[in-house]
Amino acid sequence: MVLSVRNLRFSYGSVAVLKGVNLKAVSGDITALIGPNAAGKSTLLKCIAGMLRPEGEVLVGGRSITDLSSEELSRCVGYLPQANFSSAALRVFEVVLLGRVHSLSWRVSEEDFDIVSDVLVELDIENLASRYIGELSGGQQQMVAIAQALVRKPDILLLDEPTNSLDLKNQLEVFEVVREITVKRGLITLMAMHDLNLAARYADSFVVINGGRVCVEGDSRTVITPGMVGSIYGINASVYIDEDGVPQVNPKGILRDEKLYQRREGRYYG
Repeated sequence: MVLSVRNLRFSYGSVAVLKGVNLKAVSGDITALIGPNAAGKSTLLKCIAGMLRPEGEVLVGGRSITDLSSEELSRCVGYLPQANFSSAALRVFEVVLLGRVHSLSWRVSEEDFDIVSDVLVELDIENLASRYIGELSGGQQQMVAIAQALVRKPDILLLDEPTNSLDLKNQLEVFEVVREITVKRGLITLMAMHDLNLAARYADSFVVINGGRVCVEGDSRTVITPGMVGSIYGINASVYIDEDGVPQVNPKGILRDEKLYQRREGRYYG
């Protein structure tokens, strides 16, 4: 299956945030959306999730999301925002069960219970089922959020900074799980990320967004370059290939004259 975004435009009032975004993402791959703050990454995810009404097209398997019913869209797309639910007075099983809200009636079916139980086992968090969500660590809460999205059996998984505020161990655990389920379930996974080194390690393809436009896209070696880091982030950095063949960014300092750097390098990404 292919997710296609065509000439997507969106404004908050008079402020244009997305200015003609085009991209494609495929099943079984993780696509990292990278770029500075306020570049439009979160807005793009919300548009794909159907939470905002942009101009342009979002196609899933050749079908526009505007042609999907709210129930179909809810099942098709699993969306994890940056905010968490640490204050909710619910147990983990109940929180994950809410992910089945598109299929729930006044009575919860045995199928719904089975699907929730299976996902908790799949993510190795079944031991948390009876715990209150507010008692969990940030990493555990993020795993519960992923479980809540997966019980819908989505085709597309959208994650907005999924490891925000997590320590390194929990970041790696979340990314390992996301990569495993993306391949196992054949999901189209898009992640908005800031950490370029983690993105290079776990993503299959990259889309750089700046100023509401796609500036460059491709694999890690095409995208993660000193020119991109300097032009997009205003950082003087070197990029080396580690023992696993993954590009890694070594920042050296802030570029004081970013426009001069862009002209000298002959690269400008937006």
